Order: sequence, then structure tokens, then C-alpha cells
Amino acid sequence: MHNLFLGLVQHHFRDLIAIKKPEKRPVDVKEIDRGRIIFQSNPTISTMTRLRMPVLEVLIQEAGVTLGTEGRTTKKKIIEALMTKHTDSFLLNKEAQMEIDDDTFVTEELVKECATEAEAKNDQNSVSAELLTDKEINSIQAELRGIQRPSWHRGPPKNLGDAEHGKLKAEQWRSAIEFDLPVTLLAHSTMLLSMAIRWGTSHVTSTHHAQQYVKYMKAYLECIQDAVPGHSFRPNHHACLHLHEFLLRYGPMHGWWMFPFERVIGGLQKTNMNYKIGELEKTMLETFCAAAKVKAIIQDPGAPNVIIKAAEILQQCCAPFAGEGFHTDTGVLRTVTDSDPYVSHDNANIIKTPISDVLRYTWENTRTHMHGSEPITEYKQLNVAGLQYCSRNYSTSDSCVFFKNTSGNCVPGVVEHMMSTGQDHNRVYYIAVRCYLPVIAGYQDPFSVYGDFGAQIWSCASSNQLEIVPVCGSRMCHGILMNWGSSELVLKPMNRVSFDIIHH
Repeated sequence: MHNLFLGLVQHHFRDLIAIKKPEKRPVDVKEIDRGRIIFQSNPTISTMTRLRMPVLEVLIQEAGVTLGTEGRTTKKKIIEALMTKHTDSFLLNKEAQMEIDDDTFVTEELVKECATEAEAKNDQNSVSAELLTDKEINSIQAELRGIQRPSWHRGPPKNLGDAEHGKLKAEQWRSAIEFDLPVTLLAHSTMLLSMAIRWGTSHVTSTHHAQQYVKYMKAYLECIQDAVPGHSFRPNHHACLHLHEFLLRYGPMHGWWMFPFERVIGGLQKTNMNYKIGELEKTMLETFCAAAKVKAIIQDPGAPNVIIKAAEILQQCCAPFAGEGFHTDTGVLRTVTDSDPYVSHDNANIIKTPISDVLRYTWENTRTHMHGSEPITEYKQLNVAGLQYCSRNYSTSDSCVFFKNTSGNCVPGVVEHMMSTGQDHNRVYYIAVRCYLPVIAGYQDPFSVYGDFGAQIWSCASSNQLEIVPVCGSRMCHGILMNWGSSELVLKPMNRVSFDIIHH
């Protein structure tokens, strides 16, 4: 998690490709006066680094210092030039510090100063291949706003590149490298990094997975070395070359990375303990254990009917632990261990109106291959392996799916209807999907050379016929899509368990 998403991916997009606009917050007089006071006292690298770039530019102009023309104008360059201006006072300050008692010599300020110097050195050595212009970043932001994703998939902020969105979480960097930025940029280095992470973070692993991860990760590092000759590799780049060893020793990465722990911490921070500090640990532990037990009961296929009926209320009680991708994580275990996913419905989502003529006609023509002639119950949404799937009329984000059709091919489509036949344990769930059509013959799909990325170009047009398939056995998963040209879409299955679905 920290090595791949907060390390490699963040460094790739912020420093190498440089998807960031210069900060436009104006500098007021008070901020400049504060900078002058810091500079005229005994400044350290740590205190100077806290000043914003516009303030440093004002200070260096007032000091009459001229910077060199080589490379970018960075904070490190300006601070070094300003510190050189006061070399004598700086050395005297250092001599005075040497007289401090040994027990208090290594102060917090000195530690921060050393860390700042190391960070500034890394920033200086991390030269981007070519800075993106504001126009290019605005174009990326416009394409990000047009992406249709499942409700559980937390994408990067729509204003990615602006300083206003703040620090991105690991889950957002994961989404960014999974689909958003590789598709919008279509850069070779970005595609290599995305494919390496896809193999490395798969919910199943094997020797082949480990080999593919190393193959693409080495190709990515060689690519950025050739594209950015002045780039200095970070410790994260070295560490990522050892992750395949952990895949072989400890299994899939989601079993030992930090995402679940970070989410638990986030949930525990919201626990109400009424400011009784002495009972804090006990309260948090009891709350977490109670929520975990409730979740286990809800997901148990053999749970009592009263629990199943109250599932929605109980899930709301566990809301602190249900945010972001928690349902995805808990659904993974069932998906991997069971041949068929667990499917459930809420009676509140049963559609009372009669089924449409189109659905009835399609059902009658395919009924001989289905579950017989029992009555049909139609739903607004279903819960499949812990994830929500909806028909098009109720949610556009959760209705785009990839599934195995009656011909055995994995194709994308939009769920028009969701229904079932039978009762209780004999109930069988079906989906009626309108499939997207392939692009015309001879169309040059730019993603065809990146097969392990999983995306493919499809036509915006849909089939005139509905296709009805059972949920169990169809290997259904959500899809993510973005407009590509005037009449095409780029679609990718959001299946993190198996790679079979991406091979057409």
C-alpha cells in the first residue's frame, strides 16, 4: 500500500509527469513580513522551507541574489542562495549550537532540518520529463469528470492537479493508476506501472503472477530511466523489486497490506467514548468486535430470517466500518473461496409493477434453458458478493457490468432488469443485459498492445436484443468506462480476482 500507491504512483504522477498546477493563492503583506523576520533572524533550512514559494521569490529579489539558469527554480535553489547570503552569521550560529549540552544536542529542530534537506535533495534530483501545461491539466480534469465508475470505486478528485484538493489517500492513488490516468494519458511508462500493480495486487497469486509483476516493474523502471535521464531513483523503487518475494511467501497482497488497518483506525477514531479517557481502549475494542460480529452474521447464508430482514438496519449501525472499500475487502474472501458468489436482495427493492413486454418476450424464448416456468420477481438492485448491482433505471454507475454470455465470451453491457425465480434456498437470480457492440472491423484499438491492462474499445451502440444469464456462473463484475471519440467507449472490468475475464 505505502510502497506502491503512496510511494511509486504518487511520485510518478506528481514528480515525473508533474500533474500539478502552481499555487495561485495570493501572497499578503503579513506573510511577506513574517518571511522577512525569519530570514533576518538566524534562519535554518527547516524554517525557511516552511515559507511558500512566492514569499521566497520576494525575499531573493530583495536580497539581490541571481539564480543560475540551469534546471527548474526550486525551493532548494532559492533557500541555498539566501542562506549563502548570510554565511558568516550562519556559521556563528552553528558555533553557538556546538556549546549546547550533549544531552539536548539532537533536538527535534535538528531532526526536522535533516529530513527537510533530504526531501529537498530528492525533489531537486527528481526531474520531470516535461511539465504539463495548465491547458493539458484542464483537459485531464475534464476527462476525469466524464468517467462512469461503480459506487464503491473511489476515484481521484475531479480537480486533480490543483492545490485545493489536498493530500490524496492511497485508495485514490490506487484508482488513479487502475484506470483513470493510464486511459487519459495513454503514456507507455504509466501503462507499464499500471500493469505491474495489477498483477501485484491481484486477489489471487501464483508464480506466474509474481513473474509478470517483476517483468512489468523492471520494464517501467527502465522506461523512466530512458525517458528522464536526470531522474534519481528513490528507496521505494528499490523496495518494489522485492515485493514478488512476499507474494510467493505470504500470498495475495490484500491479505497483508495496510488498507484494512487504516480503515479500522478511521472507524475507531469515530467511536463515541464520551470523553471518558480511562475507558477509551475498552470502548473501542467492544465497539469494533460488535461491528465485526454483526458483519459476519449478515454475510452468513444460513443466518436467521429476522437477521436477513434487518440487514439494512444493521449495516447502518456498522457504518463507521463500511466506508470506501470495506465491502470490497470483505467480499473478496467469499469470491475467492466460493465457486459461486453469495447473492441476496432486500424486499424493499422488489418491483411491484408487471414486467415489461420486452423482458417477458425474451424470458419466454429462453425459459427452456432456464429454471422452468415459475413466476418472476423483479428487483431494483441485488447484492452480489458484498457489492451492489442495479438496473439502469435506478443507477447508471452500478449497472455497467462485464459478464460471460451464453456463447462463453466475456463482454460488457448494461443491466436492464434483475429478477429471480423460485423461493428461499431454491431461488435463482438472473440479469437481463443489453450488450455493447464491438467496434467496426479494422479499428485501431490503442489498448490492444497492453493486454494485461484489461481495457478495450467498444462501440457506444448497444444490441437490440436482451441477453438473460444467471448471476451465478456468469462471472459478473462491475465495469468502468469513459467516452473515447464520438461513437466509442473505453471499458475495463473491475475484477481484481481473476485475469481470465480480460482475455477476449
